[in-house]
Amino acid sequence: MQLSGQSFSKIPDAGTDDLGFEQLQRLIENLVQQEAARKKTSPNDLIRVVRGNEVVWMTAEEADTLLASDTESEDDRLRNSVERALKGETRILHVELRAMIALGMEMLDRYAKEGAVDPNEVKRIRPIFIQLERRINTTVGRLKEIERRIQDYRRSNPIFDEFEGKMGRLLNLQRTGKGEEAAYLAQELVTLRKRYLFLSRGLASDTNVVYGHRLDLQKNKKTILSNQKYLAAQRAGMLEGLLEKGRARLGVLCRGLPVEEAIKGERKEEIVTCMDDLKARQSELKAVSKGLQVIEIQEKEVESVISHVIQNVVQEEPAEPDDVERTAEPQQGNSESGQEDKPKAASRRMATVDRRR
Repeated sequence: MQLSGQSFSKIPDAGTDDLGFEQLQRLIENLVQQEAARKKTSPNDLIRVVRGNEVVWMTAEEADTLLASDTESEDDRLRNSVERALKGETRILHVELRAMIALGMEMLDRYAKEGAVDPNEVKRIRPIFIQLERRINTTVGRLKEIERRIQDYRRSNPIFDEFEGKMGRLLNLQRTGKGEEAAYLAQELVTLRKRYLFLSRGLASDTNVVYGHRLDLQKNKKTILSNQKYLAAQRAGMLEGLLEKGRARLGVLCRGLPVEEAIKGERKEEIVTCMDDLKARQSELKAVSKGLQVIEIQEKEVESVISHVIQNVVQEEPAEPDDVERTAEPQQGNSESGQEDKPKAASRRMATVDRRR
């Protein structure tokens, strides 16, 4: 299904010479208005989501079609999500999270103007988004620094590319049933393997720190989605209340008569205005409810990724909760040394991280 959206490849990364967060917010808001005009609908009737490599705007009907067309199994979805979380391009992950925060801030500002969220909640949630944006920028900065160090180490030891390239060829030969060629290549790999494993030990600590930072980014993503879900639920509740009042108002205006008869009377203009308002509220509630469903699906996927990474990749120590999320932010300088105490766990994961280089 083709959906219009803004590709992350066209949205600048955070940094001194790149798009600031306030500029990103304005860009998102302008794109929402443009998309609403293109679809000839109200901005309130559009669902804003980050999907794949894009920020996407869709109607409730398009969201229904999208969800119905998703035939990917849960195992495949988890595998692909973990792959993106652990091996995805850092720049894309960064812009994705910043775009999600910008969408959250856009929701917060819009609902605050319409009185859909209690002012005290606005004061509580806004700093959360701001802190998350700063924390994500800091984590990505550390992540990029370590990934550059890993790349430099690999460049200085060509055996990494040689061994991994031959291993990939071996798997392809085995898959296509070319046993004789596969056996010959396997002998070559025996010679390279010891040297490869020895050099891989030099990457173990940095590799585990990379996974730790990427896990932190997924936790931040979960927090963003949780706050988006809360805001959408607040708006849905308010719309339901407004619809109930609107229906009661329409009943009073019609004085017990069917709408088709009452609209012919002296209160025609009021009845038409009330019906138009009900129609607009119903359309928005449909979009908000469907958007809430999409957010809940995304949140569940992220929770599965976090659980999988903690159980199979990064061995976490218990952490105290803070104001932004339920895990404490690692102190700079301690993350690396803390993870160095687990070389066995890191060694088991070497083949995974190396293949992504």
